[in-house]
Amino acid sequence: MARSLAKDENRSVQVAAALALPDAEARKALVAALSRGGAGDEHLRYEAAWHLARLGGAFQELLADPHAATALAGLIAVDGACYENFPTKPEALAALKAILAAPASDDPKSLLTLVQMHGDMTFRPAIEALLAKPDLPPAVVGRALLFLRAKGGPARKLEEKFAASLADAVDAGTLSFDKPDDLVAVFALLEAGGPTPAALKLIGKQLGTANREVRDAAHALARRFGPKAEPLAKNLWAVLGDEKKVAAFGPEAVATLARIEPKPDAEKWRELLAAKDAAVRTEAVRAWRAFKGNTALTDILLREVPALLKADPELADDLGAVTRALELPVERLKPLTLPAAVTDKDALARDTATALAKLTPAERTRRAVLGQQAFERASCTKCHTTATQTTELAPSLKGIGGQKIEYLVESVLHPSKVIKLGFEAETVRTTDSRTLTGLVRDDGDAILVLAADATVRVLKADIEKRTVTKLSVMPEGLDTALGRREFEDLIAYLASLK
Repeated sequence: MARSLAKDENRSVQVAAALALPDAEARKALVAALSRGGAGDEHLRYEAAWHLARLGGAFQELLADPHAATALAGLIAVDGACYENFPTKPEALAALKAILAAPASDDPKSLLTLVQMHGDMTFRPAIEALLAKPDLPPAVVGRALLFLRAKGGPARKLEEKFAASLADAVDAGTLSFDKPDDLVAVFALLEAGGPTPAALKLIGKQLGTANREVRDAAHALARRFGPKAEPLAKNLWAVLGDEKKVAAFGPEAVATLARIEPKPDAEKWRELLAAKDAAVRTEAVRAWRAFKGNTALTDILLREVPALLKADPELADDLGAVTRALELPVERLKPLTLPAAVTDKDALARDTATALAKLTPAERTRRAVLGQQAFERASCTKCHTTATQTTELAPSLKGIGGQKIEYLVESVLHPSKVIKLGFEAETVRTTDSRTLTGLVRDDGDAILVLAADATVRVLKADIEKRTVTKLSVMPEGLDTALGRREFEDLIAYLASLK
Protein backbone atom coordinates (compact mmCIF):
# COMPACT_ATOMS: atom_id res chain seq x y z
CA MET A 1 0.00 0.00 0.00
CA ALA A 2 2.83 2.41 0.88
CA ARG A 3 4.51 1.71 -2.44
CA SER A 4 1.23 2.35 -4.30
CA LEU A 5 0.69 5.64 -2.44
CA ALA A 6 4.22 6.72 -3.22
CA LYS A 7 3.63 5.97 -6.89
CA ASP A 8 0.39 7.98 -6.88
CA GLU A 9 2.14 10.86 -5.12
CA ASN A 10 5.02 10.83 -7.62
CA ARG A 11 2.56 10.87 -10.52
CA SER A 12 0.63 13.78 -9.03
CA VAL A 13 3.84 15.68 -8.38
CA GLN A 14 4.94 15.28 -12.01
CA VAL A 15 1.64 16.52 -13.41
CA ALA A 16 1.28 19.32 -10.84
CA ALA A 17 4.81 20.52 -11.54
CA ALA A 18 4.15 20.60 -15.26
CA LEU A 19 0.87 22.48 -14.89
CA ALA A 20 2.55 25.15 -12.77
CA LEU A 21 4.50 26.19 -15.88
CA PRO A 22 3.29 28.44 -18.71
CA ASP A 23 1.19 26.57 -21.26
CA ALA A 24 3.95 26.00 -23.83
CA GLU A 25 6.37 24.70 -21.19
CA ALA A 26 3.63 22.66 -19.49
CA ARG A 27 2.93 20.98 -22.80
CA LYS A 28 6.60 20.08 -23.27
CA ALA A 29 6.90 18.79 -19.72
CA LEU A 30 3.84 16.55 -20.02
CA VAL A 31 4.96 15.14 -23.37
CA ALA A 32 8.43 14.53 -21.93
CA ALA A 33 6.96 12.73 -18.92
CA LEU A 34 4.99 10.44 -21.24
CA SER A 35 7.93 9.84 -23.57
CA ARG A 36 10.30 8.96 -20.71
CA GLY A 37 8.16 5.98 -19.76
CA GLY A 38 5.34 7.71 -17.94
CA ALA A 39 2.91 6.56 -20.62
CA GLY A 40 3.32 3.07 -19.23
CA ASP A 41 1.62 4.23 -16.03
CA GLU A 42 -2.09 4.06 -16.79
CA HIS A 43 -3.05 6.86 -14.41
CA LEU A 44 -0.33 9.26 -15.50
CA ARG A 45 -1.16 8.50 -19.14
CA TYR A 46 -4.81 9.44 -18.69
CA GLU A 47 -4.15 12.50 -16.54
CA ALA A 48 -1.44 13.90 -18.78
CA ALA A 49 -3.49 13.17 -21.93
CA TRP A 50 -6.49 15.02 -20.54
CA HIS A 51 -4.44 18.13 -19.81
CA LEU A 52 -2.78 17.90 -23.24
CA ALA A 53 -6.24 17.71 -24.78
CA ARG A 54 -6.96 21.06 -23.17
CA LEU A 55 -3.59 22.61 -24.00
CA GLY A 56 -3.29 21.30 -27.56
CA GLY A 57 -0.16 21.43 -29.66
CA ALA A 58 0.91 17.82 -29.04
CA PHE A 59 -1.69 15.64 -30.76
CA GLN A 60 0.35 14.93 -33.88
CA GLU A 61 3.53 14.23 -31.94
CA LEU A 62 1.86 11.76 -29.60
CA LEU A 63 -0.10 9.92 -32.30
CA ALA A 64 3.04 9.44 -34.39
CA ASP A 65 5.12 8.13 -31.47
CA PRO A 66 6.44 4.61 -32.23
CA HIS A 67 5.78 3.49 -28.62
CA ALA A 68 2.27 2.07 -28.30
CA ALA A 69 1.63 3.50 -24.83
CA THR A 70 2.58 7.03 -25.89
CA ALA A 71 0.50 6.78 -29.07
CA LEU A 72 -2.39 5.63 -26.87
CA ALA A 73 -2.00 8.82 -24.84
CA GLY A 74 -2.42 10.68 -28.12
CA LEU A 75 -5.65 8.81 -28.83
CA ILE A 76 -6.92 9.66 -25.36
CA ALA A 77 -6.01 13.33 -25.87
CA VAL A 78 -7.88 13.47 -29.18
CA ASP A 79 -10.90 11.77 -27.62
CA GLY A 80 -10.80 14.18 -24.67
CA ALA A 81 -10.59 17.28 -26.85
CA CYS A 82 -13.59 16.12 -28.91
CA TYR A 83 -15.69 14.83 -26.03
CA GLU A 84 -15.13 17.94 -23.89
CA ASN A 85 -15.51 20.16 -26.97
CA PHE A 86 -12.34 22.04 -26.05
CA PRO A 87 -11.18 24.87 -28.37
CA THR A 88 -8.46 22.40 -29.40
CA LYS A 89 -11.00 20.06 -31.03
CA PRO A 90 -10.33 21.20 -34.65
CA GLU A 91 -6.60 20.71 -34.09
CA ALA A 92 -7.21 17.25 -32.61
CA LEU A 93 -9.35 16.18 -35.57
CA ALA A 94 -6.79 17.55 -38.04
CA ALA A 95 -4.08 15.48 -36.34
CA LEU A 96 -6.32 12.41 -36.49
CA LYS A 97 -6.86 12.91 -40.23
CA ALA A 98 -3.15 13.29 -40.85
CA ILE A 99 -2.13 10.18 -38.92
CA LEU A 100 -4.97 8.15 -40.46
CA ALA A 101 -3.62 8.74 -43.95
CA ALA A 102 -0.19 7.51 -42.82
CA PRO A 103 -0.70 5.47 -39.63
CA ALA A 104 2.31 4.60 -37.50
CA SER A 105 0.73 1.21 -36.73
CA ASP A 106 0.08 -1.60 -39.21
CA ASP A 107 -3.33 -2.11 -37.58
CA PRO A 108 -4.99 1.31 -37.09
CA LYS A 109 -8.26 0.02 -35.62
CA SER A 110 -8.02 2.39 -32.65
CA LEU A 111 -7.71 5.36 -34.99
CA LEU A 112 -10.82 4.22 -36.83
CA THR A 113 -12.69 3.87 -33.55
CA LEU A 114 -12.08 7.56 -32.86
CA VAL A 115 -13.07 8.46 -36.41
CA GLN A 116 -16.36 6.59 -35.95
CA MET A 117 -16.97 8.45 -32.69
CA HIS A 118 -16.01 11.98 -33.70
CA GLY A 119 -15.41 12.18 -37.44
CA ASP A 120 -17.54 13.54 -40.25
CA MET A 121 -17.39 13.26 -44.03
CA THR A 122 -14.37 15.59 -44.17
CA PHE A 123 -12.49 12.44 -43.15
CA ARG A 124 -13.33 10.77 -46.44
CA PRO A 125 -10.02 11.63 -48.22
CA ALA A 126 -8.04 10.25 -45.26
CA ILE A 127 -10.19 7.10 -45.20
CA GLU A 128 -9.71 6.60 -48.94
CA ALA A 129 -5.95 7.11 -48.58
CA LEU A 130 -5.94 4.44 -45.89
CA LEU A 131 -7.99 2.05 -48.04
CA ALA A 132 -5.51 2.51 -50.91
CA LYS A 133 -2.80 0.84 -48.85
CA PRO A 134 -2.08 -2.79 -49.77
CA ASP A 135 -2.52 -5.73 -47.40
CA LEU A 136 -4.71 -4.00 -44.85
CA PRO A 137 -6.29 -6.45 -42.36
CA PRO A 138 -9.91 -7.23 -43.35
CA ALA A 139 -11.17 -5.80 -40.04
CA VAL A 140 -9.50 -2.44 -40.76
CA VAL A 141 -11.04 -2.27 -44.22
CA GLY A 142 -14.38 -3.26 -42.74
CA ARG A 143 -14.34 -0.54 -40.10
CA ALA A 144 -13.26 2.12 -42.60
CA LEU A 145 -16.09 1.23 -44.96
CA LEU A 146 -18.59 1.08 -42.11
CA PHE A 147 -17.70 4.67 -41.28
CA LEU A 148 -18.33 5.79 -44.85
CA ARG A 149 -21.64 3.94 -44.87
CA ALA A 150 -22.72 5.39 -41.50
CA LYS A 151 -22.01 8.94 -42.65
CA GLY A 152 -24.07 8.52 -45.78
CA GLY A 153 -21.08 8.60 -48.09
CA PRO A 154 -21.20 6.84 -51.49
CA ALA A 155 -19.12 3.80 -50.60
CA ARG A 156 -21.00 1.18 -52.61
CA LYS A 157 -18.24 0.52 -55.15
CA LEU A 158 -15.62 0.30 -52.42
CA GLU A 159 -17.81 -2.12 -50.48
CA GLU A 160 -18.40 -4.29 -53.54
CA LYS A 161 -14.67 -4.39 -54.24
CA PHE A 162 -14.00 -5.38 -50.65
CA ALA A 163 -16.67 -8.10 -50.75
CA ALA A 164 -15.20 -9.50 -53.97
CA SER A 165 -11.66 -9.65 -52.57
CA LEU A 166 -13.01 -11.21 -49.39
CA ALA A 167 -14.83 -13.85 -51.44
CA ASP A 168 -11.60 -14.69 -53.26
CA ALA A 169 -9.84 -15.13 -49.93
CA VAL A 170 -12.62 -17.40 -48.65
CA ASP A 171 -12.41 -19.54 -51.77
CA ALA A 172 -8.62 -19.72 -51.49
CA GLY A 173 -8.78 -20.58 -47.80
CA THR A 174 -6.37 -17.78 -46.93
CA LEU A 175 -8.72 -15.72 -44.76
CA SER A 176 -7.94 -15.51 -41.06
CA PHE A 177 -9.00 -13.27 -38.19
CA ASP A 178 -7.09 -12.49 -35.00
CA LYS A 179 -10.10 -11.51 -32.90
CA PRO A 180 -13.85 -12.21 -32.97
CA ASP A 181 -14.70 -8.52 -33.32
CA ASP A 182 -12.66 -8.46 -36.54
CA LEU A 183 -14.93 -11.07 -38.05
CA VAL A 184 -18.00 -9.21 -36.79
CA ALA A 185 -16.82 -6.04 -38.58
CA VAL A 186 -16.40 -8.02 -41.79
CA PHE A 187 -19.88 -9.53 -41.45
CA ALA A 188 -21.28 -6.03 -41.18
CA LEU A 189 -20.00 -5.31 -44.69
CA LEU A 190 -20.63 -8.59 -46.48
CA GLU A 191 -24.16 -7.39 -47.10
CA ALA A 192 -22.78 -5.04 -49.76
CA GLY A 193 -21.66 -7.88 -51.98
CA GLY A 194 -24.82 -9.86 -51.42
CA PRO A 195 -25.19 -13.54 -50.56
CA THR A 196 -22.45 -14.84 -52.84
CA PRO A 197 -21.45 -18.51 -52.46
CA ALA A 198 -18.24 -17.41 -50.73
CA ALA A 199 -20.10 -15.11 -48.33
CA LEU A 200 -22.60 -17.84 -47.46
CA LYS A 201 -19.74 -20.27 -46.94
CA LEU A 202 -18.11 -17.91 -44.45
CA ILE A 203 -21.41 -17.30 -42.66
CA GLY A 204 -22.26 -21.00 -42.59
CA LYS A 205 -19.02 -21.82 -40.81
CA GLN A 206 -19.93 -19.49 -37.97
CA LEU A 207 -23.61 -20.36 -37.40
CA GLY A 208 -22.67 -22.90 -34.74
CA THR A 209 -19.51 -21.37 -33.30
CA ALA A 210 -19.16 -21.22 -29.53
CA ASN A 211 -18.30 -17.50 -29.69
CA ARG A 212 -21.62 -15.76 -29.05
CA GLU A 213 -20.72 -12.44 -30.64
CA VAL A 214 -19.58 -14.05 -33.89
CA ARG A 215 -22.52 -16.46 -33.93
CA ASP A 216 -24.98 -13.61 -33.41
CA ALA A 217 -23.42 -11.65 -36.28
CA ALA A 218 -23.57 -14.68 -38.60
CA HIS A 219 -27.24 -15.32 -37.86
CA ALA A 220 -28.11 -11.64 -38.15
CA LEU A 221 -26.49 -11.39 -41.58
CA ALA A 222 -28.21 -14.56 -42.78
CA ARG A 223 -31.55 -13.07 -41.70
CA ARG A 224 -30.85 -9.81 -43.50
CA PHE A 225 -30.14 -11.77 -46.68
CA GLY A 226 -33.53 -13.41 -46.22
CA PRO A 227 -34.54 -16.08 -48.75
CA LYS A 228 -31.31 -15.50 -50.67
CA ALA A 229 -29.56 -17.23 -47.77
CA GLU A 230 -31.72 -20.34 -48.23
CA PRO A 231 -28.64 -22.57 -48.91
CA LEU A 232 -27.81 -22.17 -45.20
CA ALA A 233 -31.06 -23.90 -44.21
CA LYS A 234 -29.46 -27.34 -44.36
CA ASN A 235 -26.83 -26.23 -41.82
CA LEU A 236 -29.56 -25.04 -39.47
CA TRP A 237 -31.77 -28.12 -39.79
CA ALA A 238 -28.66 -30.16 -39.00
CA VAL A 239 -28.26 -28.17 -35.76
CA LEU A 240 -31.89 -28.86 -34.85
CA GLY A 241 -31.35 -32.57 -35.47
CA ASP A 242 -28.36 -32.76 -33.14
CA GLU A 243 -29.40 -33.21 -29.48
CA LYS A 244 -26.16 -31.68 -28.20
CA LYS A 245 -26.30 -28.63 -30.45
CA VAL A 246 -30.01 -28.00 -30.20
CA ALA A 247 -29.74 -27.28 -26.48
CA ALA A 248 -27.17 -24.55 -27.14
CA PHE A 249 -28.18 -23.14 -30.51
CA GLY A 250 -31.73 -24.36 -31.19
CA PRO A 251 -33.72 -21.10 -30.75
CA GLU A 252 -31.27 -19.16 -32.92
CA ALA A 253 -31.52 -21.77 -35.67
CA VAL A 254 -35.32 -21.65 -35.58
CA ALA A 255 -35.41 -17.83 -35.76
CA THR A 256 -33.06 -17.77 -38.75
CA LEU A 257 -34.87 -20.56 -40.60
CA ALA A 258 -38.12 -18.61 -40.37
CA ARG A 259 -36.48 -15.74 -42.21
CA ILE A 260 -34.49 -17.51 -44.93
CA GLU A 261 -36.68 -20.37 -46.18
CA PRO A 262 -38.77 -19.17 -49.15
CA LYS A 263 -40.91 -22.32 -49.03
CA PRO A 264 -40.87 -23.68 -45.48
CA ASP A 265 -41.60 -27.38 -45.10
CA ALA A 266 -44.90 -27.53 -43.19
CA GLU A 267 -44.21 -30.97 -41.71
CA LYS A 268 -40.77 -30.01 -40.43
CA TRP A 269 -42.22 -26.93 -38.76
CA ARG A 270 -45.03 -28.95 -37.22
CA GLU A 271 -42.38 -31.19 -35.69
CA LEU A 272 -40.69 -28.13 -34.19
CA LEU A 273 -43.90 -27.35 -32.31
CA ALA A 274 -43.56 -30.77 -30.68
CA ALA A 275 -39.81 -30.52 -30.00
CA LYS A 276 -38.51 -31.91 -26.71
CA ASP A 277 -36.64 -28.68 -26.01
CA ALA A 278 -39.05 -26.12 -24.49
CA ALA A 279 -37.04 -23.17 -25.83
CA VAL A 280 -37.22 -24.52 -29.37
CA ARG A 281 -41.01 -24.98 -29.05
CA THR A 282 -41.40 -21.45 -27.74
CA GLU A 283 -39.24 -19.88 -30.43
CA ALA A 284 -41.05 -21.90 -33.11
CA VAL A 285 -44.37 -20.40 -31.97
CA ARG A 286 -42.95 -16.87 -31.90
CA ALA A 287 -41.27 -17.30 -35.28
CA TRP A 288 -44.63 -18.22 -36.81
CA ARG A 289 -45.19 -14.48 -37.28
CA ALA A 290 -43.05 -14.85 -40.42
CA PHE A 291 -45.72 -17.09 -41.99
CA LYS A 292 -48.43 -14.47 -42.20
CA GLY A 293 -50.57 -15.26 -45.23
CA ASN A 294 -49.35 -18.87 -45.47
CA THR A 295 -52.63 -20.78 -45.05
CA ALA A 296 -51.08 -24.22 -44.68
CA LEU A 297 -48.78 -23.17 -41.85
CA THR A 298 -51.44 -21.05 -40.18
CA ASP A 299 -53.78 -24.04 -40.11
CA ILE A 300 -51.07 -26.20 -38.55
CA LEU A 301 -50.47 -23.71 -35.75
CA LEU A 302 -54.15 -23.47 -34.92
CA ARG A 303 -54.54 -27.26 -34.90
CA GLU A 304 -51.57 -27.61 -32.55
CA VAL A 305 -52.76 -25.02 -30.02
CA PRO A 306 -54.36 -27.58 -27.61
CA ALA A 307 -51.23 -29.76 -27.59
CA LEU A 308 -48.97 -26.74 -27.13
CA LEU A 309 -50.97 -25.46 -24.18
CA LYS A 310 -50.99 -28.91 -22.61
CA ALA A 311 -47.19 -29.11 -22.87
CA ASP A 312 -46.66 -25.53 -21.67
CA PRO A 313 -49.69 -23.52 -20.45
CA GLU A 314 -47.63 -20.30 -20.41
CA LEU A 315 -47.43 -20.45 -24.20
CA ALA A 316 -50.93 -19.00 -24.16
CA ASP A 317 -49.50 -15.46 -24.05
CA ASP A 318 -47.21 -16.17 -27.00
CA LEU A 319 -49.97 -17.80 -29.01
CA GLY A 320 -52.22 -14.81 -28.34
CA ALA A 321 -49.56 -12.36 -29.55
CA VAL A 322 -48.65 -14.45 -32.61
CA THR A 323 -52.22 -15.04 -33.75
CA ARG A 324 -52.89 -11.31 -33.45
CA ALA A 325 -49.83 -10.64 -35.60
CA LEU A 326 -51.09 -13.15 -38.17
CA GLU A 327 -54.36 -11.17 -38.31
CA LEU A 328 -56.52 -14.28 -38.28
CA PRO A 329 -60.32 -14.04 -38.38
CA VAL A 330 -61.94 -13.58 -34.97
CA GLU A 331 -64.21 -16.58 -35.47
CA ARG A 332 -61.20 -18.86 -35.79
CA LEU A 333 -59.57 -17.50 -32.64
CA LYS A 334 -62.57 -17.26 -30.36
CA PRO A 335 -62.75 -21.02 -29.53
CA LEU A 336 -59.09 -20.95 -28.45
CA THR A 337 -59.70 -18.40 -25.64
CA LEU A 338 -56.18 -16.98 -25.91
CA PRO A 339 -55.16 -13.92 -23.83
CA ALA A 340 -55.69 -10.44 -25.23
CA ALA A 341 -52.87 -7.92 -25.62
CA VAL A 342 -51.41 -6.46 -22.44
CA THR A 343 -52.67 -2.90 -21.96
CA ASP A 344 -51.79 -2.09 -18.35
CA LYS A 345 -48.17 -0.94 -18.53
CA ASP A 346 -47.84 -0.48 -14.77
CA ALA A 347 -49.04 -4.01 -14.08
CA LEU A 348 -46.74 -5.39 -16.79
CA ALA A 349 -43.78 -3.56 -15.24
CA ARG A 350 -44.51 -4.95 -11.76
CA ASP A 351 -45.17 -8.48 -12.99
CA THR A 352 -42.00 -8.53 -15.11
CA ALA A 353 -39.77 -7.44 -12.24
CA THR A 354 -41.39 -10.02 -9.94
CA ALA A 355 -41.12 -12.85 -12.48
CA LEU A 356 -37.46 -12.23 -13.30
CA ALA A 357 -36.53 -11.93 -9.62
CA LYS A 358 -37.76 -15.50 -9.07
CA LEU A 359 -35.60 -17.03 -11.81
CA THR A 360 -32.42 -18.95 -11.11
CA PRO A 361 -29.26 -17.85 -12.98
CA ALA A 362 -29.63 -20.82 -15.36
CA GLU A 363 -33.28 -19.95 -16.05
CA ARG A 364 -32.35 -16.32 -16.71
CA THR A 365 -29.76 -17.44 -19.24
CA ARG A 366 -32.29 -19.59 -21.09
CA ARG A 367 -34.87 -16.80 -21.07
CA ALA A 368 -32.27 -14.30 -22.34
CA VAL A 369 -31.56 -16.49 -25.38
CA LEU A 370 -35.22 -16.26 -26.35
CA GLY A 371 -35.24 -12.55 -25.50
CA GLN A 372 -32.45 -11.93 -27.96
CA GLN A 373 -34.67 -13.21 -30.76
CA ALA A 374 -37.50 -10.96 -29.54
CA PHE A 375 -35.05 -8.03 -29.56
CA GLU A 376 -34.25 -8.59 -33.23
CA ARG A 377 -37.79 -9.46 -34.26
CA ALA A 378 -38.94 -6.12 -32.82
CA SER A 379 -36.43 -4.37 -35.14
CA CYS A 380 -34.39 -3.06 -32.19
CA THR A 381 -31.21 -3.86 -34.13
CA LYS A 382 -32.06 -1.19 -36.71
CA CYS A 383 -30.85 1.39 -34.20
CA HIS A 384 -29.19 -0.34 -31.26
CA THR A 385 -26.02 -2.34 -31.08
CA THR A 386 -24.92 -4.52 -28.20
CA ALA A 387 -21.28 -4.03 -29.17
CA THR A 388 -18.96 -1.50 -27.58
CA GLN A 389 -19.55 1.36 -29.97
CA THR A 390 -22.59 3.59 -29.91
CA THR A 391 -24.35 3.89 -33.27
CA GLU A 392 -25.48 7.13 -34.87
CA LEU A 393 -29.09 6.35 -33.97
CA ALA A 394 -28.91 5.04 -30.43
CA PRO A 395 -26.58 4.45 -27.49
CA SER A 396 -24.83 1.10 -27.33
CA LEU A 397 -26.59 -1.35 -25.02
CA LYS A 398 -23.35 -3.04 -24.04
CA GLY A 399 -23.23 -3.02 -20.25
CA ILE A 400 -26.85 -1.97 -19.82
CA GLY A 401 -27.45 -5.16 -17.83
CA GLY A 402 -25.80 -3.41 -14.91
CA GLN A 403 -28.96 -1.32 -14.53
CA LYS A 404 -31.88 -2.36 -12.34
CA ILE A 405 -34.67 -4.38 -13.94
CA GLU A 406 -37.11 -1.56 -13.20
CA TYR A 407 -34.97 0.85 -15.26
CA LEU A 408 -34.83 -1.56 -18.20
CA VAL A 409 -38.59 -2.09 -18.14
CA GLU A 410 -39.29 1.64 -17.98
CA SER A 411 -36.89 2.32 -20.87
CA VAL A 412 -38.86 -0.05 -23.10
CA LEU A 413 -42.35 0.90 -21.96
CA HIS A 414 -41.72 4.67 -21.86
CA PRO A 415 -38.81 5.39 -24.25
CA SER A 416 -39.31 9.17 -24.20
CA LYS A 417 -39.35 9.52 -20.42
CA VAL A 418 -35.56 9.77 -20.13
CA ILE A 419 -33.58 10.41 -23.32
CA LYS A 420 -29.81 10.20 -23.25
CA LEU A 421 -28.13 13.50 -24.06
CA GLY A 422 -27.44 13.77 -27.78
CA PHE A 423 -30.24 11.42 -28.83
CA GLU A 424 -33.20 13.81 -28.80
CA ALA A 425 -35.12 13.74 -32.08
CA GLU A 426 -35.55 16.96 -34.05
CA THR A 427 -38.03 18.12 -36.66
CA VAL A 428 -36.34 19.87 -39.58
CA ARG A 429 -38.33 21.97 -42.04
CA THR A 430 -36.56 22.85 -45.29
CA THR A 431 -37.00 25.82 -47.60
CA ASP A 432 -38.64 23.52 -50.19
CA SER A 433 -41.36 22.55 -47.62
CA ARG A 434 -40.04 19.13 -46.66
CA THR A 435 -40.43 18.05 -43.04
CA LEU A 436 -37.92 15.53 -41.70
CA THR A 437 -37.81 13.99 -38.24
CA GLY A 438 -34.90 12.14 -36.69
CA LEU A 439 -31.59 12.56 -34.95
CA VAL A 440 -29.49 15.38 -36.34
CA ARG A 441 -25.73 15.21 -36.76
CA ASP A 442 -23.45 17.96 -38.06
CA ASP A 443 -21.72 17.28 -41.37
CA GLY A 444 -19.75 20.37 -42.33
CA ASP A 445 -21.93 22.66 -44.43
CA ALA A 446 -24.85 20.27 -44.01
CA ILE A 447 -26.65 18.18 -41.42
CA LEU A 448 -27.58 14.51 -41.50
CA VAL A 449 -31.12 13.64 -40.40
CA LEU A 450 -31.00 10.06 -39.20
CA ALA A 451 -33.96 7.71 -38.94
CA ALA A 452 -34.14 3.92 -38.61
CA ASP A 453 -34.72 3.40 -42.33
CA ALA A 454 -32.91 6.29 -44.01
CA THR A 455 -30.36 9.07 -43.65
CA VAL A 456 -31.03 12.38 -45.39
CA ARG A 457 -28.37 15.04 -45.94
CA VAL A 458 -29.62 18.62 -45.88
CA LEU A 459 -27.53 21.69 -46.64
CA LYS A 460 -27.61 24.16 -43.78
CA ALA A 461 -28.50 26.89 -46.27
CA ASP A 462 -31.70 24.96 -47.09
CA ILE A 463 -32.94 24.74 -43.48
CA GLU A 464 -35.90 26.91 -42.59
CA LYS A 465 -36.45 25.73 -39.01
CA ARG A 466 -35.17 23.13 -36.54
CA THR A 467 -37.18 22.07 -33.47
CA VAL A 468 -36.20 19.63 -30.70
CA THR A 469 -39.16 17.29 -30.19
CA LYS A 470 -38.18 15.88 -26.77
CA LEU A 471 -39.26 12.50 -28.11
CA SER A 472 -37.16 9.40 -28.52
CA VAL A 473 -36.76 7.92 -31.99
CA MET A 474 -37.57 4.61 -30.30
CA PRO A 475 -41.28 3.92 -30.91
CA GLU A 476 -43.86 3.37 -28.19
CA GLY A 477 -46.01 0.25 -28.05
CA LEU A 478 -43.42 -2.51 -28.27
CA ASP A 479 -45.09 -4.24 -25.34
CA THR A 480 -48.43 -4.59 -27.14
CA ALA A 481 -46.82 -6.63 -29.92
CA LEU A 482 -45.35 -9.14 -27.46
CA GLY A 483 -46.86 -11.69 -25.15
CA ARG A 484 -46.23 -11.22 -21.44
CA ARG A 485 -43.57 -13.93 -21.29
CA GLU A 486 -41.92 -12.70 -24.47
CA PHE A 487 -41.66 -9.25 -22.93
CA GLU A 488 -40.07 -10.80 -19.83
CA ASP A 489 -37.58 -12.59 -22.09
CA LEU A 490 -36.70 -9.34 -23.82
CA ILE A 491 -35.94 -7.71 -20.48
CA ALA A 492 -33.95 -10.81 -19.42
CA TYR A 493 -31.85 -10.38 -22.54
CA LEU A 494 -31.17 -6.71 -21.84
CA ALA A 495 -30.27 -7.64 -18.24
CA SER A 496 -27.74 -10.15 -19.59
CA LEU A 497 -25.72 -7.46 -21.39
CA LYS A 498 -23.15 -6.92 -18.65
